[in-house]
Amino acid sequence: MKKRLTTIIIVFLISISVYARISLKEAVKKGIEKSYAVSNEKIEKRIAETEKKIGEIDRLFNIGFNGLYLYKSEQAELNMPDIKLSPTMTIPGIHMLAGTKDIFDFNLSVKQPLYTGGILSNIIKLSDIKGLQQENQRKLIENRLEIAIKNSFLNYKILLLQERYLGLVKKDIENHLNKLNDYFKENLIQRSDILETELKVEEIKMNIMDIKDKISDSKIEFENLTGISPEDINGKYGENILNFKESVNYLKKNHTMIKTFDNSIKTIVIKKKMDKGRYLPQIGAFGELHYGKPGINFFKNSWSLYFQGGISISFKLFDWGKLKKTNKISDYSMEKIKNKKNEFIEETEKKLKKLYLLKKILKQKLSLADKLLKISIDNSRLKEKRFREKQEDNMEYISSIIKKELYNILKEQLLIKIEMVNININGLINRSQL
Repeated sequence: MKKRLTTIIIVFLISISVYARISLKEAVKKGIEKSYAVSNEKIEKRIAETEKKIGEIDRLFNIGFNGLYLYKSEQAELNMPDIKLSPTMTIPGIHMLAGTKDIFDFNLSVKQPLYTGGILSNIIKLSDIKGLQQENQRKLIENRLEIAIKNSFLNYKILLLQERYLGLVKKDIENHLNKLNDYFKENLIQRSDILETELKVEEIKMNIMDIKDKISDSKIEFENLTGISPEDINGKYGENILNFKESVNYLKKNHTMIKTFDNSIKTIVIKKKMDKGRYLPQIGAFGELHYGKPGINFFKNSWSLYFQGGISISFKLFDWGKLKKTNKISDYSMEKIKNKKNEFIEETEKKLKKLYLLKKILKQKLSLADKLLKISIDNSRLKEKRFREKQEDNMEYISSIIKKELYNILKEQLLIKIEMVNININGLINRSQL
């Protein structure tokens, strides 16, 4: 029973350990979730959506209230003298005060735009494009973050390889040092051989300490990016990659920056339409319900309720060709954006060529890795034999040990570097693997 319980506990602990480890892909997603920059771009997207709703509201009628009190120190007077029609007939004159010194007016108004030359509808379109631009900006940030997290993890793996390499070198040289001590007892070597070997061991220990420090920094960097330790990432990661021609096509059709350039041009086109719309008639309807003293009858000093409404129209007649000049500036701006777009494509293609060339070179090195390891092992054995026979210097043999262990990790190191190149290729063309 006790043995069975122990087995269950061990299986349970192993299952917890396996469950706790996550894939690099999941770590990238967590890094994106915790990114303040990504969060801010989502907020900007919501701002653009709200601005669109405001633009839609501007097309609807609005109701307003206005109150007025006005005091005048004098009143208008109407004076008409007597009119004598005949010696016996006279029309008496008129003396009348207009209104009052204290004037009150309260009104409830309704205004509805009828035609704005497309300005209001184009404001809504601009809000749509702004939302798309913010979405594109968010994708750009996520893409950069994805590349940074993946490269950070693979850099951590390379540092671990270097630590392992130094550990193997240290172990080999320490074994060699033990043999040297035996040879010295038999007077087969000089004391200097032991001292220089001990010195080499201590140098390697220092190098191991340096690499451990770099590993700690790398862990902190990865944890800051994702909130997860790189030690908790399970399995190997493989990047899905396109060939050079496919990558260029993907760049031109799908890169977020290309879409951003295109949307910037659309924005300028819409603003040109809005500029033109400002020279078209601006038509609106209005209605006002007034309650005031004096009211519509200016000569009657009493409160009255009345309504007035109508249609307003306004448009520009002449402004010294300002619209034409404004359009010219817009055309220049579009030309600049097109140039930037073409420059971006050319620069990215150039970077892609370099990365694919680097990948080709790394693959060529990879094909030589096994051969180099075999040769370095044979060379180290030969150096050791020649050293025992006093035909080879001690440091020459130690150098062969270092090379042997370097080639021992070379294949793994090259595979990681190829993967980093693949990540950077996908990053350049903005091709997410999430």
